[in-house]
Amino acid sequence: MQSSRIVILPTNSTIYLCFILLCCSMGSFSVSQAHVLRMGSNLVMQKHLVLARSVKPQAVFASRQLRGASNEPAPHKQEAHRRCAAILKMLRLNALPMGAGLVALGAYGARSIAVPGATPQLLLAAALTVIVTGTSMVINDYHDFKRGVDTHATKPGRPLVKGDISLAEVKAFLIWVYSLHLGLLCLLSSKATRLWVLSSTMITYLYSQYLKPVPALKNIICALTVSMALGLGAMSVSAGLSGLASVWRPMVVVGGAICHREILMDILDAEGDAITGVKTLPVVLGVARALALS
Repeated sequence: MQSSRIVILPTNSTIYLCFILLCCSMGSFSVSQAHVLRMGSNLVMQKHLVLARSVKPQAVFASRQLRGASNEPAPHKQEAHRRCAAILKMLRLNALPMGAGLVALGAYGARSIAVPGATPQLLLAAALTVIVTGTSMVINDYHDFKRGVDTHATKPGRPLVKGDISLAEVKAFLIWVYSLHLGLLCLLSSKATRLWVLSSTMITYLYSQYLKPVPALKNIICALTVSMALGLGAMSVSAGLSGLASVWRPMVVVGGAICHREILMDILDAEGDAITGVKTLPVVLGVARALALS
């Protein structure tokens, strides 16, 4: 029986190679047919080469312009950029250096009792403080929006209010960052230092979810967590609680300054807090009394 003839015009060598492999895997491909296909492929490739040489420079330029136009960011990339920008805004990047600076200041205060080779522990403590500071800002915005405190009337510029990012996406980000935080926490050499950092982390979490609506207590908690960064710096270079004896006075001063600042910030937000029912000191006592108390 005469075998049927196969006529194939491959458009490029990749399609040709794929077809050869497919036919060989089916077990019905002869050597003569392969020779015919190879000749067909060579003819088509020569034809493409002639066409490519005959293309005018204007056509090439237009083709490049078309390719450049197609390089615009895809919608999913734009969404990813928008979410990243929202997270960076929620982290309050301008506040992160202050946390690391307080750790360095605490280490300087305990320099007289520093143990040899404490620099890696100091850098790790600074990194953990930056993470705690940033996540405390994010989780604060998360719960404020969830409770209805942050609205278009009170905080129109917040990413969650604007819809730049969702609560589920913020929660997923926090889970990943807290996982990294706990991993780094295990690298601290001193048990007391690990407990100190863990306590600071838990305080910031409890503050945002439960303690923030309590008047006065919220201001004290903020002052406590910030001043703890000084103690962490001293503990990281002294490998224990002994470093706190060198920096307890600066811790008190920093705590008082932060408490004063928090009350002033509550005064600025007094009108919005009154609308949303948040009981801060200016709302409960009045602006004048709150200012005098600060």
